Amino acid sequence: MKKLQSVSEAITLAESKRLVELEVIIKRGKKVFIEVGLALAEIRDSRLYRIEHPSFESYCKKKWNFGKSYAHQLIESAIVVQSLPQKVSAMADSITSERQARAIAKVEPERRAEVLEKAASNGKLTAKSITEAASPAPEPAKPIIEVPAEVAFVQRQQDVLPTKSPMDAVIEGLEAILLDLKEPNPFEPPNFEELANELIACARNLRVIAKQEAA
Repeated sequence: MKKLQSVSEAITLAESKRLVELEVIIKRGKKVFIEVGLALAEIRDSRLYRIEHPSFESYCKKKWNFGKSYAHQLIESAIVVQSLPQKVSAMADSITSERQARAIAKVEPERRAEVLEKAASNGKLTAKSITEAASPAPEPAKPIIEVPAEVAFVQRQQDVLPTKSPMDAVIEGLEAILLDLKEPNPFEPPNFEELANELIACARNLRVIAKQEAA
């Protein structure tokens, strides 16, 4: 019978002390989600989990009862908020949930300051207001011009789809909402009212895109 090989590795006293400090931060939960994300990032990057766990995925599952994908979402969200431009630092303080951070993470880095300012000008800064501020404004209705059928056919054949359309962005938003339901935040139960509002915003965006494509 083979002797089971231990998967744990020795870590230094300083690493052990740092691991305890980082895990205290994670236990504080949703109110400090940015610190939680950064703490997870350090544990992952420094491999501080290795004393008891063979991988970061195993550590997340057994220590905190969430999947690696959710841990990476927390890490990415924390890094996005931390890297926001200085001119919107006051608004960044209003981002207190991972859902808000994920909404701004979907926006191109060069547009994040503009989107935050627009979202804040409409009232309370929420995931919904960020998503709406990032959505393309509806274009004015174009005059109807009759085109011969054969010309219209050629024009349709020449159309080239963009590499990433507004529709793709809306679909990504829907996928994120469904992921919230599939893998709920263990620190923060799903806010069904907020999720419903996000779904309504996605539906409105789909209508705007459909009108733009039909014009």
